[in-house]
Amino acid sequence: MDQWTVISRIKNEIPDKWTEIVKCLELLRNSICDTHNIISAELHELVNQQEYVKISDYTKAAELIGKLIERIDKIMAVIDVDINELPHQPIFQKELIDIAQFDKYTVGNDNSWPLTADFTNKKPYGFRINNLSVVRVSSWRQMLVRVCQYLMAIDKQKFLNFRNDKELNGIKRQYFSTNYHSMIAPKKIAENFYVETNHSSNTIRDLIIKLLKEYEFNPENFYVYLRLN
Repeated sequence: MDQWTVISRIKNEIPDKWTEIVKCLELLRNSICDTHNIISAELHELVNQQEYVKISDYTKAAELIGKLIERIDKIMAVIDVDINELPHQPIFQKELIDIAQFDKYTVGNDNSWPLTADFTNKKPYGFRINNLSVVRVSSWRQMLVRVCQYLMAIDKQKFLNFRNDKELNGIKRQYFSTNYHSMIAPKKIAENFYVETNHSSNTIRDLIIKLLKEYEFNPENFYVYLRLN
């Protein structure tokens, strides 16, 4: 049994423990990051005070903690991954099919899924906002990035302010930030501005709904097109 099968079974068969593991790792990472920030601040003071002997010790400590954060990130990248994207699942090998052929594979007469649908174990082909052209994507994470870029183009300052909005960020982790070091899978959407993409398909769906409402878009006018399973 490979690691991906184990991960999938834990998440699907023991969801409470899965959630506990993820939360504990997030708490551990946040605590270590706080420690790293404290050491970095102390290091800055030591430089100003020209305490060169202590500088060497603090620098080594900062480097070791930085490596520890990287190790935790690698673990979290494995266990906190969207199950829809695990390598052990069948991968869509054919070319992306035309939108016109989607009546065979999707729900609804208009060949699209509403944004309120359950997207568990489904993969996106693209999305459409209002009557605009379909934007093709290869993953839910890419869909989140494209939506963010679209909304930012409409009103950049509004979007930049999301980093201070508690309703649009996680309890322990920022989803929008200028500091990508605090994220697990950051994607750059503007100069010195990042979005956290390490979410499940339905979490991304919920986040997109919130973003659309912030821009006074009706989520009912957002359509999702899916790949052939």
